[in-house]
Amino acid sequence: MTHTHFRDDHAEVVKHNALGYQQEGRDKLFRLSVTNFDTVGATSLHTTVEDLQLWDENFYHPRVGGPAFLQQMLERGKLNSGEQLDYAFGLVFGKYKGLPIVDHAGGDAGYRSDMTRFPEQHFSAAVLCNSGDTSPTGLVHQVADIVLAKDLKKPEPPMVKDLVKSSEVPLTTQQMEAFAGIYWNREDDEFLRTFLKDGKLEIDPGGEEVYALNPVGETRFHIADVPSGDEVEIRFMKATSEKPRRLERSFGDQKPSVYEFAVGFPPNGTELAESVGAYVSEEIDPVYRIILQDGSLRLVPLKHQAEALRPTVRDVFSGYIGTVRFTRDANQHISGLVLNTGRIRNFRFARRSD
Repeated sequence: MTHTHFRDDHAEVVKHNALGYQQEGRDKLFRLSVTNFDTVGATSLHTTVEDLQLWDENFYHPRVGGPAFLQQMLERGKLNSGEQLDYAFGLVFGKYKGLPIVDHAGGDAGYRSDMTRFPEQHFSAAVLCNSGDTSPTGLVHQVADIVLAKDLKKPEPPMVKDLVKSSEVPLTTQQMEAFAGIYWNREDDEFLRTFLKDGKLEIDPGGEEVYALNPVGETRFHIADVPSGDEVEIRFMKATSEKPRRLERSFGDQKPSVYEFAVGFPPNGTELAESVGAYVSEEIDPVYRIILQDGSLRLVPLKHQAEALRPTVRDVFSGYIGTVRFTRDANQHISGLVLNTGRIRNFRFARRSD
């Protein structure tokens, strides 16, 4: 692998390096989006698809690390409950159209990538993109659909009861309004908001994008405009005597994530102003500032633009950064905040008195 290395000096000039890009603004103009740090391991790997092909072959004919090393890479994690995870040592086990796969996707700045292996077919596909708006996983699946057409299994025909539920008759406004609301995932402390707009149901995951939902049944929806292979299903479940009203989000054959219905809390201007201030953490130097702008709270991290925070339940807001939970002291005054996001849990900030 003569064209692969970890760049531990971000100022290093890499021959034939591909620059990363990201589309911004209403005009979707391309702007440079490259890494500017010296972190290696989870990022800063420079490689080529040709070198990745050599790395892939190492799984079948070990030359680097030996069989024991590869066996450890493929060892799946296990929880204390005994449940086996799909995640191994940097690799994810799964299935695509009935075939076992081992893969991992990644992204940083304006770069996106995916390498998926089909071990039983001794076939792999690697896609490296230098635009943050691309979907390499979808492109990998398109390649597999062509090359492995004879091996891929067709989806099983739906049962009769599912055919009735999957009627193509559009849902009424009243039916869709029943699904609108705020839903909370306890495990990840993540919020989703669904609402009706222009006669269509939409979903807001708290980031920069809002997505339309296409009904494929009375309680089932697919997120619109998603590349083939990346389908996301949203299923709404009624409350029972044992479980509250909830929403389930599924990615392909993966285990669905469950979100419980939560009662929203629309704060007024006075309540929003109460959160304004500077917040500091013992673990990092930068100050996080909460400001009130155009009637909504915004979080301003160091060297980044202000990010809108959307109210969910009382004292809790969500945004692209994750979930922000304001904490209160014994006198019920806001004293700090807790940040939960994809890879961060219970990151505490104290409100600075000055």
